[in-house]
Amino acid sequence: MKKFGLPVIAALAMSANLSFATDLVYTANQNDNTVSIINADDMTKVGDLKLGLPAGDAKIFSPLYNGQINVHGLSYSPERHELAVVSTVTNSVVFVDSQTGNVKRTVYVGRNPHEPRYNNGEVWVTVRGENHVAVVNPDNGEITRKIELSSGPGMVTFGNDGHYAYVSSSFNDDFWIVDTASKDIVKTLKMPSNFSPFLNTSPDGKEVWVGHKDNGHVTRINTKTMDIIETFETGKVSNHLTFANNKVYVTVGGENKINVYSYGTDKTKLLKTIKTETLPHGIWGSEDGKYVYYVNELSGTAQVIDTSNDSVIKKFEIGALPQALVFAKDATDNVDLVKENISKDVTFRGPRK
Repeated sequence: MKKFGLPVIAALAMSANLSFATDLVYTANQNDNTVSIINADDMTKVGDLKLGLPAGDAKIFSPLYNGQINVHGLSYSPERHELAVVSTVTNSVVFVDSQTGNVKRTVYVGRNPHEPRYNNGEVWVTVRGENHVAVVNPDNGEITRKIELSSGPGMVTFGNDGHYAYVSSSFNDDFWIVDTASKDIVKTLKMPSNFSPFLNTSPDGKEVWVGHKDNGHVTRINTKTMDIIETFETGKVSNHLTFANNKVYVTVGGENKINVYSYGTDKTKLLKTIKTETLPHGIWGSEDGKYVYYVNELSGTAQVIDTSNDSVIKKFEIGALPQALVFAKDATDNVDLVKENISKDVTFRGPRK
């Protein structure tokens, strides 16, 4: 019988634990400044991570207040077991250890940041109030680069190889393609919209889809040619979109529905419309594509779609005015520890008495 040393045994044990790690779903709740956490494996709510006081609390206007305001954007790194949370009013990115639920550090990146995204050991944060993308080293919180743009960027996504970043604008029709190594803009496209706050990359990396919230359309971009494939109408207040089970799901906030589309051909085809609660916003598919999770902004709920038949199978009560949602593969090995840590009372400073 072959004998193993302690380091090998420890490595095998770690590997075994990770293979049974729990997937989580996070929602960013803007009005009560929390992040709701859902156990994606057993479809139960874990709890709410408090990052600030609710919007109605007068202490948030104190010059001494140290909590977050307008918890809004999310990104998850499976390699780091880490969640990045953007708050738009306090100009911050909070880094959370997904294994424990504890806050690791807070980084201030500039006026009115919107969304973060991890790529090759960096976090790119669109800072739309200062017309730049802040590139952050998540290990120490240092801002290593500011990529200056002609207008405030809304969102960033990356190609599957990480070589190019795709950046939309929240203020004009510019769309920038950036070399992630040099941080140089290699091409600028023109969108049929002046407000494109969300975009996402297809699982095969061949396309980037850009949502235009102001005019209710989506544009598809070919990542090989860096050209527009098509722009098509999706509906009033089109918010976020995700890919799952060879389909695309687009939240249409102004019509309380999710449109389900085919993709990969020259012309996109509408396959189905799913009725939602009030103002669907953030949406993300599970790693295996079996489920899609989304939030309803004005209902304060999250719901789950079974992508095999596109039926809604579950609903959760979450925080107030949810915005972004993200699925986190193998987020933790200890859900009870996460629940314990996020349930602890958090004290935020207010006015001196």
